[in-house]
Amino acid sequence: MKKIIFRSPRDDLDFENLKGEKTLVVLPSQSAINFYIRDMLRRGMDINKTEFETFDGLGRRNRAKRPDGILKYLVLSKLMKEELGNFKIFPETVDLVLDFFDELAENYLGPRDVEKIPGELFVDLAKAFESYVNYFADKGYDIYGRVKEESIRASKFDSIIISGFLEFGKTEEEIIKILSDLSEKEGKNIFIDLPFNFMESDLLHGLIKKLETYGFVLDEKESIDYKREIDRDKIKVLSSKDNFYNLFFSKVKLLLKDEKVSDLTILSGSPILSEIIRGRGRIQGLEFNIPRKERSLLEREFVALLDYFLDKSKANTLKRVRLSYFPLPVDVINLESSLMSYNFKNLGDIDFSRQRDLRLNEGELDDFIKGVDLLKNEKISPREEVSYYLEFFKNYLESPRGKIENALERDPESPLIRDQRFLEELDDVFIKMEALREFYKSIDLYDFVLILKKYMEKIRLDEVQNLEGIEISSQASNYYRDFKNLILIGYDETYQDDKRSNFIYKQESQEVMEELGLVKDNFNRDYAYLIYDILVAEKLLILCSDRDKGFSKLLNSLILDLDLEVEEVKKIYETDKLYRTREVKENSYLIDAGQLGEINKKISERPYSVTDFDILKDCPRRFLFERVYRIGKLEKDYEDRFYIDAGEKYHKVLETYFKQEEGFDEDKLLKIILEVENLGDFDDLSFFDKLSVLNSQKILGDYIKKDLEGQAKYGYKPAYFEEGFETEINGLRIRGRIDRIDVLGDKEILMDYKRSGVKKKKEIDELKSFQMPLYAIARKKLGKKISMANYGSIKRGEIATVIKNSEFLPKDDKGRYYMTDEDLSDLLNKFEAEIVRLTSNIRSGDYESTSDCKNCDYLEICENKESFNG
Repeated sequence: MKKIIFRSPRDDLDFENLKGEKTLVVLPSQSAINFYIRDMLRRGMDINKTEFETFDGLGRRNRAKRPDGILKYLVLSKLMKEELGNFKIFPETVDLVLDFFDELAENYLGPRDVEKIPGELFVDLAKAFESYVNYFADKGYDIYGRVKEESIRASKFDSIIISGFLEFGKTEEEIIKILSDLSEKEGKNIFIDLPFNFMESDLLHGLIKKLETYGFVLDEKESIDYKREIDRDKIKVLSSKDNFYNLFFSKVKLLLKDEKVSDLTILSGSPILSEIIRGRGRIQGLEFNIPRKERSLLEREFVALLDYFLDKSKANTLKRVRLSYFPLPVDVINLESSLMSYNFKNLGDIDFSRQRDLRLNEGELDDFIKGVDLLKNEKISPREEVSYYLEFFKNYLESPRGKIENALERDPESPLIRDQRFLEELDDVFIKMEALREFYKSIDLYDFVLILKKYMEKIRLDEVQNLEGIEISSQASNYYRDFKNLILIGYDETYQDDKRSNFIYKQESQEVMEELGLVKDNFNRDYAYLIYDILVAEKLLILCSDRDKGFSKLLNSLILDLDLEVEEVKKIYETDKLYRTREVKENSYLIDAGQLGEINKKISERPYSVTDFDILKDCPRRFLFERVYRIGKLEKDYEDRFYIDAGEKYHKVLETYFKQEEGFDEDKLLKIILEVENLGDFDDLSFFDKLSVLNSQKILGDYIKKDLEGQAKYGYKPAYFEEGFETEINGLRIRGRIDRIDVLGDKEILMDYKRSGVKKKKEIDELKSFQMPLYAIARKKLGKKISMANYGSIKRGEIATVIKNSEFLPKDDKGRYYMTDEDLSDLLNKFEAEIVRLTSNIRSGDYESTSDCKNCDYLEICENKESFNG
């Protein structure tokens, strides 16, 4: 029997009458399988002789041998360089072409099909694709991964139910054709379950007609009209102009006052938005479950070991010393502390023969010398055969392997089971990498590690989920379940579709690509799934950001289709308090005496940094959130990290340059940038990496020229870089690090690099900018004379002076930063007094703020936000 069951979600599938002696149920995703099984068990159905699978799972077991992704990348990279000589090849180019070739293979297209696409590019790509297919065919691989018919025919199932699909790919169609033939010849029952009989759809009609050509008979149940069936009163669409996250967390918490976590489901159209919410949830006292990869401890440590062998820098050496799975036979605490205090850039720089006084006690000295010898003896050849590197790293993994096996023998439920799983996956990776011998007679260590890391990225150990956490899922993964309270997010301007956009998928090629099935408009499919979810939900809440920024096509269509109203919502203050059991006096920053003990203890355990006091003066509560309790900022996490990383690279380049050069040398600057970023030869870089390097060279070059002008003007020369210090003011420990100190005798010019914006002299006069005055205080306590203090704006190529001592430098401009040595001492005394005042206030519990709160990152959790009028 071959039947299409066309029903609505209101009608249950009659599983009891459809199942056989051995039943296979094929569903769209693993998540759908989980919900399907859960529902069946809840309804008391017998599924003992039933197996569940996805088409991907069936394909993996019943396909011809296909090359893995890394092997395909290596072959394609080689072929493109050989056959596309007039085409500039970068690593990103290979990735994009490989993605295109994978699409061709999934759609069973050949080189002649590629030639149908207009443009000279596709003539070249057709030739490369033909060579690509033939290369793997000669090696016994099938890039199409065609279904092995004999394997499907050997199926032990007498009843197969395929449920929840709105369309089928080429491989899926092949499997259905084979199953259809089996039904006719061997009497097996094949059922295609389509629970979407609630709307007119060309997509559905086309699917049914295609299945009918395979001999399937349509069994159409009673249809429903979704526009009449959906209760609009159960749907709310809320939009927030000023703060989506405030709206989201407030609504979730209001729901959880009356509902269980299990009664709440969130479907997201934006993976990025889901991750942001997951991160913010901890601050709100909520935990969200998102399917994601988790790196085991062994994986993290093995990656650190690989990085160490590539570059034995101080940072990488310290990481290597801390590795618990790869221990050194010394006291690692002594070794680590000694390495941290020793001034070296690379492990090879440590030379005990040149060091007169290490200032270590006897035990520390022994561990330091022994540890450095052990580290220096960890040698690896920079270029060798593939087998050399495989054996080298296999040997390093033997110790962790034994440790894990012993632990699991004692306790089979030990968390080390995740490390065991990673080790098993890594063993498979090493077997796959044996095939690299066909491509490399010898290989650089850098390339070997790069390929190994690419393979390791494919290892997926799913993160352990908190069963009490709130689930955030993608819409496609939630077929076959009911929703009590369904929240949709990410269907506004944050919506992420799966359309490709690169040099291959251009507008002029779209029409032919659509005919070939390479470009698809998935709107009809996604809209049908969305309506399905709404039909099976008791209540629906759609949360959006500013409507003026636009909604996705899906959401706009739903609003127009169902005539829904979008309600604008202002800020709701339902987010968690930072201290749940404590209250702060209304509209006051005075903290109760009961809280002070813990807070003051927390503050006393940490030294102050030079930038703490700027924040403390502006808003003591922000100081508490950001610096004491280290609560992450709630906005622009990615952008902040990006600019911090860029700033650190610029600092390192400038330090290296000024240590080596006294004039401007453009070629030397380029070389240093490449070394600092560990990029290798410029000519070997990708197009985008070249752009990045040239941009850095331009920015840093402009700045260096300006900086050198100042050095030449007064004769001071860079002498100290990243100079750390610790000083005391009224018993308070204050630490900092000065980017650069230029010296002339006992007189100094202090320099602090900023990526773009700099502090103004006015902020120092008003006792609002503490960084540079604290640098001056620390240096004066060492007996140094301060001639000048500058901020270097790297991006702007400018030097901004904030202090200039007229007793040591001439008044050669109209700047307002001149002062005598006595004036400078008076200014620094004022800063010391201000620091004493600020810290005394918070110790007494006074957290009163003069901030206007407008640009604060902590409005959502600050308990005085109700008084914010910004």
